[in-house]
Amino acid sequence: MTLTRIVNTPVFDNLANAVKIIDSPHSEVHDGSAFHVSAYDLDLDSAAVVEIQSITEDTLAENDVYTLTYDGVTLTSIAADATPSTAELITSITEGDNAANYAAMPFTITAGSSALTLTWKTAGAVVSLVTAEKTTGSGTPIVSRTVTGSFSVLSITFKIPSISTKRMHFTANGDCTSGALFEVLEGPTITGSTGTNKTILNRDRDSENQSMVLSMDATANTVTVNAAVTHDGTIIEAAPLSAGKSKMVGHSRGEEEWLLKTNSLYTIRITGLADNGIASINLNWYEHTNILRPIGN
Repeated sequence: MTLTRIVNTPVFDNLANAVKIIDSPHSEVHDGSAFHVSAYDLDLDSAAVVEIQSITEDTLAENDVYTLTYDGVTLTSIAADATPSTAELITSITEGDNAANYAAMPFTITAGSSALTLTWKTAGAVVSLVTAEKTTGSGTPIVSRTVTGSFSVLSITFKIPSISTKRMHFTANGDCTSGALFEVLEGPTITGSTGTNKTILNRDRDSENQSMVLSMDATANTVTVNAAVTHDGTIIEAAPLSAGKSKMVGHSRGEEEWLLKTNSLYTIRITGLADNGIASINLNWYEHTNILRPIGN
């Protein structure tokens, strides 16, 4: 039996049938097996998240001079006196010749325990952080970063069962009206039965075929929206979303379509990095079974 390859055939013909050709002597045919699911959030934000930096220095001494730099603007202290303190250092950095630059900074500086604490005035993710150096004196300031609160997240999670005869050809699209991060996670760890199930739609509206995809509670033809991810697993796609822009994964099927692993868990996630975002995730895929076709058929 001689095998042939079908070429120049559209991926979808807007009906029940479609053909997908990959680099093999097989034709992949699916009948009524193109699927879609979506989710949205009308208030994706980061209102509860505040960036905090700490700058510690164990060897604050006479004549020490510190310089903090943010976005190209510097705040430089005057030389410390014989009995320097953290409070005096803050006064030196925030007042006098530094007053105007400090007022324009997006953070406030307060005294911590042997440290300067920088707290951002506006909630949300910070693109650039403050650097610190001691320009006169010995020792090196240590800069650390923490956040309070948590970012708002929209996600869709699903499991592909262990079906050796079927494969999932997958594309995804993420949109947000404010700044956000779009990611595709493979093998994440999920907390229990968190999230809400949503039924998958067949794109051929006359077809009664169901998807092989499972939700987190193993419900067939279903995904889980906003399941709690405790570990990301492998991030196979990551991209920033600027305000009003979208990210498409697999928009050119021949170049970027993902052929997902069987017996595997996936999460598609948008994380809000700014307030009041309207976000959506749209997933489209088809499921094929390898079929060998002799010439003439």
